Amino acid sequence: MKINKITRRRLKKHFIIARVNKDLSVNITIAPHVTKSQIISFLNERKEKINRLIENQRQKNREIENIKDIHKDEILLFGIWKKIVFSSETPFVTDEERIFLPNYMKFYDKVTLMNKVYNLMAEKTFPILLREEEKRTNLKALGLTITKTLSRWGSFNIKDEMKLSSYLVTCPIPVIKYVICHELCHKVHRNHQKNFHKLLAGFYPNSKEYEEILKETGKYIRSFK
Repeated sequence: MKINKITRRRLKKHFIIARVNKDLSVNITIAPHVTKSQIISFLNERKEKINRLIENQRQKNREIENIKDIHKDEILLFGIWKKIVFSSETPFVTDEERIFLPNYMKFYDKVTLMNKVYNLMAEKTFPILLREEEKRTNLKALGLTITKTLSRWGSFNIKDEMKLSSYLVTCPIPVIKYVICHELCHKVHRNHQKNFHKLLAGFYPNSKEYEEILKETGKYIRSFK
């Protein structure tokens, strides 16, 4: 077991928390009063559990690498793996199975290429989908910003301005519209309490299915971080 770092901060439920990183190292978060001997005792008592977490992360790493290898010449766009074709004639055009990119992009590494494509597609697609959801819900955003964040798909601030992650274009169109609707519902209810979910369910009763797609897609996207 390799300890990457130990951080002290206030914890609500536990005195010590162990988290396994992608590189299989372990981060330990402890409450301010925890002593070195208590940390050692915790690691000894939880050794088997932490080793299981490390093995689970190792398996996840293998699965992600297999996906990357299988789709090394493809890019995930609107829920479909599309073959990357470099062309000087029809750049940034897609069909059911392919996406055509400018020849100069063949020299980009995969992460840079993804970021460029996702940002462009988001700029083309999100404003249109936002207008559709605004019309359907009768709720309106006063602005739209496209971000490159991996930590959240979207947000809606007190100025009624929406932010959407460009990585959201990896999801099917209905899921993107669901996220947009989710954020628009925050115009009525700022938190995620019962009334918020009731309002959202009125527009998207199958939200659990969409949340599962977002969860699985997020795992793949964050693997490139």
